[in-house]
Amino acid sequence: MKNLFHVVMFQFRTWYLSCLFLGICTISIAQSTYLDSLLQILEIEKDEMELLRTYTRVGHFYQDNSDAKAIEFYKEALAISEQLDIPVRIANSHYNMAYSYLIKSDFDDALDHYLQSARVYEEIPDSFRLANALMSVANIYSENNDYPKTEEYHARAQTIVEGVRDTFLLSELLNSRGVLYDRQEKFEEALTYFQRAYDLAVSVNADDLVSYTLSNMALTYKRQGRSEKALEIFNQVLDIFEQSEYPPYVYASIHNNIGSTYAQMKQYSKAREAFDLSIQYAEQANAPGIIMEGHKKLAELYGNSRNFENQANSLTKYYSLKDSLFSIESKNTIVQLEADYQIEQKNFELLKQEAEITRQKSQRNIFLIISSSAVILLLALAFFYRRIRKSNALLKDKNTLINQQNDELEHTLNDLKSTQTQLIQSEKMASLGELTAGIAHEIQNPLNFVNNFSEVSGELLDEALEELTSTPLSKQRLDEAKDILGDLKQNLEKIHHHGGRADSIVKGMLQHSRTSSGEKEPTDINELADEYLRLAYHGLRAKDPTFNASFETNFDESIGKINVIPQDIGRVLLNLITNAFQAVHEKSSSLRADSPSGVGGEQGKSAGFPDDTREEKRVESASLPSSPYPKGMPSRDTVIIYDYQPKVTISTQRLNNSTTITIQDNGPGIPDSIKDKIFQPFFTTKPTGQGTGLGLSLSYDIIKAHGGEIQLQSQANEGTTFTITLPIS
Repeated sequence: MKNLFHVVMFQFRTWYLSCLFLGICTISIAQSTYLDSLLQILEIEKDEMELLRTYTRVGHFYQDNSDAKAIEFYKEALAISEQLDIPVRIANSHYNMAYSYLIKSDFDDALDHYLQSARVYEEIPDSFRLANALMSVANIYSENNDYPKTEEYHARAQTIVEGVRDTFLLSELLNSRGVLYDRQEKFEEALTYFQRAYDLAVSVNADDLVSYTLSNMALTYKRQGRSEKALEIFNQVLDIFEQSEYPPYVYASIHNNIGSTYAQMKQYSKAREAFDLSIQYAEQANAPGIIMEGHKKLAELYGNSRNFENQANSLTKYYSLKDSLFSIESKNTIVQLEADYQIEQKNFELLKQEAEITRQKSQRNIFLIISSSAVILLLALAFFYRRIRKSNALLKDKNTLINQQNDELEHTLNDLKSTQTQLIQSEKMASLGELTAGIAHEIQNPLNFVNNFSEVSGELLDEALEELTSTPLSKQRLDEAKDILGDLKQNLEKIHHHGGRADSIVKGMLQHSRTSSGEKEPTDINELADEYLRLAYHGLRAKDPTFNASFETNFDESIGKINVIPQDIGRVLLNLITNAFQAVHEKSSSLRADSPSGVGGEQGKSAGFPDDTREEKRVESASLPSSPYPKGMPSRDTVIIYDYQPKVTISTQRLNNSTTITIQDNGPGIPDSIKDKIFQPFFTTKPTGQGTGLGLSLSYDIIKAHGGEIQLQSQANEGTTFTITLPIS
């Protein structure tokens, strides 16, 4: 089984394999519910592409539980892939079947399917997957000691990897070749490959890859018998972990390796210290698999030092933990039987040694020694039987406590879900409030025009009637009546124009407030962005009369319409544009507050839209006499005016297969310390009650659901840029 893991994981012999295997043993997941949902999809789903994906997922589920079932579902996925004629899916199905056969140690079928996947990857072409397939073929030949074939496929894989210039994959390949030479006990060649892999890992500053390669080197030095060198490198790996703050189970694994190296050097005291540290970290990480391995190694050390009592205690803990990982229902019986058996064997060995020493001293005491030994054995069995029963009772109490804690956790989780739902609703209501304020301002302008022109039109009608009813009706009066009627016609056209504008705004509001159907439809991104830019701007102006900022649009007219969910993308744009306006307003307000006598802030004001009827007060700068001071040095009477212009820019651009939307502001920027947190749910920098922390999180989820991505660029005191990338097809 150990050799099989070497082939599957490209000869991972480092603590990575230990962490992976032992970590999987510690995680409890409700897999049956997940499997049931997949099987239900297979029963009702008619779409072949969805069936293909579901068959593959079920195969992945069974891969570590039932190899035969995994192969059965992968075959179904392969049949649909061939029917739909999707080359990459065909190759992936062959690759998945090969891996399942490999786990079953069916190397012939595994090799056959790996080669088939390699042929398809080569035809597509897909260099990255082809390199992985060739490396898998090489490892199977290595497992069968066919080293010429192993070298052949390793060389082919290396040529491809160097061609695509994938440093990570090349480093893994060099590690794989190093392990191959290590298995042949060609240690110097192995160390050469490990050194090359290490140099590549360092060049890309990949700490995980560096520590993985160093661990391979250390294990080779250990097999060479160069324990001190191995220990030195293991400690170097430990330094890397401590600098990067790795989780506890990683420290547990590396201390386990260090303990094994000390044991090889026969420094049993230091070995025990290392194993004790490994167990402590494993307990912090709740990793019983690593704890089990530590007790097993401690039992070996106690056996070497003839401390059989501590050895028996370590063995009892080892088998108890081992059984807890595989069978809860039968673990009490198995632990009792195996612990009793091991303890009886060790005690029997001890009694034999004591009997041999006593026999050499005197033949007369043989029967007495045998009788004493029998009594001691019975007492030991009784003692350990009582201890095991006590342990079982304690375990039962712990299980009861765990069940109670699980109930409490479930109740807490339900409360958390309820709170999350309320916060999401609050975020939606906040967005709706900003939208409503902006729309109210937008509608007010055309309604003012309609009212004004209606009033003027009434006066014009009165004048026209007066002219027409005058007698006699001269040509001059007739001309004046015609002019009045012409003006009246123009007024009616303007009333019709602005009424249509109000109608379009109301329709836009209804469309935004309508619940999203979840279906994509062709949408003009430029028009959508322009609409929500207006809504965000006027929404903030309605809430805060002191708010003002300039804006700029750079739309790529070649984009046309793309398939998106307009309500969802609109929410994303409204959120990002509102944040941008708030950022520049915050910076402008801060500069205004810091400037002498409150001046300087007005320099950032500018009209937002041409048809904005709101009156704004302007500060006219009086001309100041020339200063006698050198240029750049203000006199004591000089009024410092900050030349800051709040500005938000929104632009669109069509690329090869995607469209980008960029929202840029010149606000205060986002500190580096929180850049990694802004897309996290419930994270907000706004004061309590002014933000839920869900706006950017929901925006991120919406863009991901559209198959796109959202990126952040920000520099302190310079501004922030959000870039949304959406696929065209």
